[in-house]
Amino acid sequence: MRADKDHTDEQALAIYQEHLDSMTQALLSGDFEPFAARLAFPHQVVTSSDTFNIATREHSRKLFDDLHASLKAEGITDVIRLAQEAVFVTPDEIVGTHVSHKMRHGERIMAPYHNRMRFVRTQEGNWVETHSSNAIINKAGKFCIVTETPDNMPAPELHIHSERKPK
Repeated sequence: MRADKDHTDEQALAIYQEHLDSMTQALLSGDFEPFAARLAFPHQVVTSSDTFNIATREHSRKLFDDLHASLKAEGITDVIRLAQEAVFVTPDEIVGTHVSHKMRHGERIMAPYHNRMRFVRTQEGNWVETHSSNAIINKAGKFCIVTETPDNMPAPELHIHSERKPK
């Protein structure tokens, strides 16, 4: 499913942006708990060159630690992620798009890239991310090592095979 600019819902967009801001803060500070609390498992991350199926919270810890270490090694001081479009597919499901900018002391260090995400509302009323796709080409098997961000390449489509609720 795709979010469409002409049909963006402001409430869905606000939920999407709040998620992006919280996840970015957790990632940059190395705080795994709030990061993991916003993910549903199993979780799928798709890039333009690979697919990562994250079965458990423990598996996500390894990915989180690798990504956090990679950002520190690159000297990334901020990742600006701006929600572009978001819609309620159902009252308990949101899909949308955003653009990511990796920054080092206020200077962009690579081309911005497009992303898509899907969220579902849990029984407790929290929104959690189930799928994401990123228009990046990364080193085989390493989500955290980005080798290319081709100009204006769209994020891969989300391929949602189930209407499952997160555990």
